[in-house]
Amino acid sequence: MEYESSENFIQHPLIKPKKLEARLYQQFISARAVEENTLVVLPTGLGKTSIAAMVMAHRLQKFPHGKAMILAPTKPLAIQHHRFFSEVLNIEEDQIVLITGAVPPDKRVDLWTSGRVFSATPQTVENDILTGRLDLSDFVLLVFDEAHRAVGDYSYTLIARHYADKAKNPRILGLTASPGSSKEKILEIINNLHIKHVEVRSRRSPDVRRYVAELKIDWVRAPLPEDYKSILDELRSFYKDLLDKLKERGIIELGRRDYVRLKDLLRLRTETITRMEDRFAAVIVAALIKLHYFMDLLETQGPEPARRYLEKVIKRRRRATSDRLLLEDRRVLKAWKGLTSLPFGSVHPKLKELAS
Repeated sequence: MEYESSENFIQHPLIKPKKLEARLYQQFISARAVEENTLVVLPTGLGKTSIAAMVMAHRLQKFPHGKAMILAPTKPLAIQHHRFFSEVLNIEEDQIVLITGAVPPDKRVDLWTSGRVFSATPQTVENDILTGRLDLSDFVLLVFDEAHRAVGDYSYTLIARHYADKAKNPRILGLTASPGSSKEKILEIINNLHIKHVEVRSRRSPDVRRYVAELKIDWVRAPLPEDYKSILDELRSFYKDLLDKLKERGIIELGRRDYVRLKDLLRLRTETITRMEDRFAAVIVAALIKLHYFMDLLETQGPEPARRYLEKVIKRRRRATSDRLLLEDRRVLKAWKGLTSLPFGSVHPKLKELAS
């Protein structure tokens, strides 16, 4: 790495003076991350974006005509990263660009050309790749924040695959506080992001411990709006009906709980696939997994991510039988109508609580 630490701050031509505290564990992780595609697992508050800034500075100095981008799953997080890199990187302000769906497509074309460092939302990037507005060949670093999302058909997966195929000098950095509890999910993330090396630290790691402050957690309840609740009620009704169909087939037993955890559904999926005598049971389980994900998006992320997910299912050219099972139910169609009728820019109430 071509940076030094002086007076407890990182010194590098592309990092503004006295902006990044010099922490040995961050420097060590950054030194590994510039050499190969790396997944960094580091608790919240210990400077994952600082590591990204150091790796970005190195890559942009090594490739003066290259570009770099950090992807964040929500617009508020993308805005936060844009502010951070604008404050830290010694790069012209107009070359550090925020790209979200709020930026018109024709303007995004110009920004992709003129910018050098980008903070962007993955759905917008995926859309611009598929429509030919974005060419990733000159990007020398892609940072995937909240890398644990790189599973299934989430946008991170397509972006990473396209980048690995097209970039002249690719380097990928994944950042997460928790990659997941199952070995299968972690391996899927590693595979989808083309990761070659993993760096893990906990709050008890010897080189991290001195920087850990005692956490004070204040729980704030953010009640769901009534229009969210009415949509969720419809979906939960459908969810219960699908569970009842599995119960009728002897696949599951329902007691007082009429809700099955996602990990149990994933286990059921494996079991029903091997039990080929009841293929429709496998279809029901697949539909339940998708419905579970859809409800979880609405309940935890808000209407826009949920709407985008369902829109993606609707627009699939080749729909799976489980897709058709979902889309043919009046409650899912009613949920779609409800989501599309919500005011533009509706966000989850927890984001309003955070902003306040």
